[in-house]
Amino acid sequence: MRQAFRESDISIDSIQASDATLENVFVTRLRQQGSDPLFIPFPRSKPQNPKTQDSQIAIGARNLQKVFGKFHAVKDVNLEIRYGEIYGLLGANGAGKTTTIKMLCGLLEPTKGDMMLSGQSQNLRSSSLRKRIGYMSQKFTLYDDLTILQNLEFYCGIYEVPQLL
Repeated sequence: MRQAFRESDISIDSIQASDATLENVFVTRLRQQGSDPLFIPFPRSKPQNPKTQDSQIAIGARNLQKVFGKFHAVKDVNLEIRYGEIYGLLGANGAGKTTTIKMLCGLLEPTKGDMMLSGQSQNLRSSSLRKRIGYMSQKFTLYDDLTILQNLEFYCGIYEVPQLL
């Protein structure tokens, strides 16, 4: 592991072992099945000579809105998140953070506005695009009424991870 960090010009003072989490087990199971996701190195610099300015934008939203009846959950959100950037949504409860994320992940249709994900502005709810989207919520959520194994099987089913024989 230290060698991989050295090759990537990442300095490390120490490495500590920690208890396994559901995410650790999930990724380990993927690797055991030979379904390890394609590694895409973190961009260290902006792309050279991009074709257009939009080609650098990983997630874009213009005047994004979501209305539930008379309630405006999200009003005129504008984002331009470029490849390699880490972006967080901060705000009070009810500010529209989760609703915005659901729209950007294709889980909820916006009432109004334009979105661009990974260079695409059409068919944003396609399964091929959804497989390329990931986000880290404030708290990883398990279904309390399922066992750990059932939670793993559920997530493996969603992400089309084949079962071990």
